[in-house]
Amino acid sequence: MTKQEQIEILMADGCTKSDAEKHFKNDTTIYCDLEENLDTYLSDWEYLNDDLDDVKYTDAIAKMVQTKEPLAGWGIVEKDGKTYYIEYAS
Repeated sequence: MTKQEQIEILMADGCTKSDAEKHFKNDTTIYCDLEENLDTYLSDWEYLNDDLDDVKYTDAIAKMVQTKEPLAGWGIVEKDGKTYYIEYAS
């Protein structure tokens, strides 16, 4: 995905062009294959689960993909028949 395509996706999530460029520079991640490769991502992210939390991180991600309701710090954009999941860098 080109930089311009990523900027356009960030803008589709409500960012101004300036903010989108800042997010791009700050290593915000746009997943174009999260739904197709969800099991792989969840396996990779298991280390982020905290036994003290009632809801595990991976469960929250799976629910986000199922409901298409973004978690805090995430965005979801549907464009040209494709769903993009945006993990904003903190």
